[in-house]
Amino acid sequence: MQILYKEDWQTNSDESRMAFKKPVLETRKLEIEQTSPPNPFYTPSTFVFTKEYELYEKTPKSIKFSASNFSKGVIYGDSFFTNEKWELFTPDPRSNQVVMR
Repeated sequence: MQILYKEDWQTNSDESRMAFKKPVLETRKLEIEQTSPPNPFYTPSTFVFTKEYELYEKTPKSIKFSASNFSKGVIYGDSFFTNEKWELFTPDPRSNQVVMR
């Protein structure tokens, strides 16, 4: 796996951009090149996937963001797209207890 492009978190300048019906606060983008592992059923290939993160809630007790994954050159198709929703919670900002879903 090789990182081709990486951005730091940036303040969202597009006020109309939404994630789960909430305005996006910050964004981040990664572009990674990865080679599929060896397998007897197909020839290993190299593909590029892009991950775009959108932070839409940040409080002392929770962080919520979405991740969009887009891959080009995957094994059994031209492209592949997924959406993820990440939520991290804690009962107190100083606590070591963190729940992730």
